[in-house]
Amino acid sequence: MDSVFVDARVKFHRSLPFAKKRRNETFAIMSQLAEKCDLNLFISRHDFYNKRTRCLKKAWEYKDNRWQITKKNKVGLCYYHGLTKNINLEVRKISKRINLPILNNLELERICDDKFLTHNIFPDLVPKTFLVNDHFEMHRLLHFIKTEKIVLKPRDGSFGRNVLVIRKRDLTNGIKRNTIIQEFIDSRSFFDIKRPKDMRLVILNGKIDHAYLRIARPGSYVANMIVGAKKIYLSRDSIPSSVIRRAKVVDKLFEHYGPRVYTTDFIIDQSNKPWLVELNSKPGMLFYDGAEKIRNKYFYNLFNILKSLL
Repeated sequence: MDSVFVDARVKFHRSLPFAKKRRNETFAIMSQLAEKCDLNLFISRHDFYNKRTRCLKKAWEYKDNRWQITKKNKVGLCYYHGLTKNINLEVRKISKRINLPILNNLELERICDDKFLTHNIFPDLVPKTFLVNDHFEMHRLLHFIKTEKIVLKPRDGSFGRNVLVIRKRDLTNGIKRNTIIQEFIDSRSFFDIKRPKDMRLVILNGKIDHAYLRIARPGSYVANMIVGAKKIYLSRDSIPSSVIRRAKVVDKLFEHYGPRVYTTDFIIDQSNKPWLVELNSKPGMLFYDGAEKIRNKYFYNLFNILKSLL
């Protein structure tokens, strides 16, 4: 049976790998489903990997309906799924540290993590975007953005951290280096719920595995589950054809990177035009309440991609 380790921020001094109950439960289910696909799944960190023996010095394994710490497990692949601020830099560091295949391709990781690079590669798909390093640069570029509101966010990062939607006239000093300033797209009009939202497509090897709306909680513009957004799953027929066409444009560039797992996040403006706002190489796995069949199918498809790299 092939073995894979998921590189995640686990701890070994406690009785469970993660501090959060939801994360422990999700990875337990993932491990059980992996076993049905003839795949051993170990949860560890790259600094516990021995490059010479190709073994994990220490890892968590879900077996016999409980989490247990195991040692000296030989593995053939790394799937990084950490929660670091800069995923691209972390994955590159891991790649140098270990001599294992790693999902995804490093260049794909870089494109997904760098929001300014995403814009430069897909300028016709992404809202108008500029990179600024100080308040002077920001004010010099503001007149190129015609919307009353703008979006400020870090060039890299995920989970909606430090994303701010603000009126241009309310801007104050204090812009950090590598800040993205972006045209604001009002996404409240598409579908029935009149709140800011985006549409996430989970892409596995060029195919849409599943899709859902992420609807921001009242009073917020950030549609991330970790800050209280709501999910509504979409059938394939309910995904606008214009969104599917743009997703195909993105994957056409990525197909030469080989096996790949990522998401495309689209918002649809008041004229029903889709805009690509972000790519993510680490699709979330925790928030599938009431959609366990969708989650399990996604895990099975993910395992098939992992096995193809072994």
